[in-house]
Amino acid sequence: MNPVLLEKFGRVFKEGDVIFCEFEEGKNCYVIHEGQVAITKVSEGVEKTLAILKPGDIFGEMGVLEHKPRTATALAMTEVTVLELDLAGLKALVKAQPAFAARLGRILSHRIVQSYRHLANLSIENPRLRVVDMLLWKAVEQETGPPLVPLSPEEIAEFAGLELPEVTRALKEFSELSRVKIYQDHIELTDVRSLKRLLRPGG
Repeated sequence: MNPVLLEKFGRVFKEGDVIFCEFEEGKNCYVIHEGQVAITKVSEGVEKTLAILKPGDIFGEMGVLEHKPRTATALAMTEVTVLELDLAGLKALVKAQPAFAARLGRILSHRIVQSYRHLANLSIENPRLRVVDMLLWKAVEQETGPPLVPLSPEEIAEFAGLELPEVTRALKEFSELSRVKIYQDHIELTDVRSLKRLLRPGG
């Protein structure tokens, strides 16, 4: 990242710091230089993780662009260095770096699609089927071997808004049926077809 931008707009948050809270007025957006940020939201009394952001990611832009309250909370998962930009700063960055403007447009489009997809997952009432849907959504195809879900059971529980025992129970069932293999930091989908069948009516 441009050192001049870091000098002018850089800010550091410690691990555990709240960068902004849901419902507060959105005055700044952020571009991550180093570290990880969790975007969370409380729904029905349960805190749900909507996204885990990494260097290069942008967040908080909707509050700045639309002048609306924050729709989620941003937490520093590690020590985080960001560019903190108000509307004038964002406009200056877009003007100075046209490539950033194009990237921002792509990110906004992708984020809207992912938000709707996440809401669809959270609307599944059956915890077992919500786990299936999350696995299929987050699966990454491999050059060789079965698809992998780069999430731990704990992270699946956070994303899906479920208790860890609910996720563990479902994964254990799928493992015993040879549909998945469970590892500490990822899940291997060994029978995608049977998992998809579970989401069909009567599956």
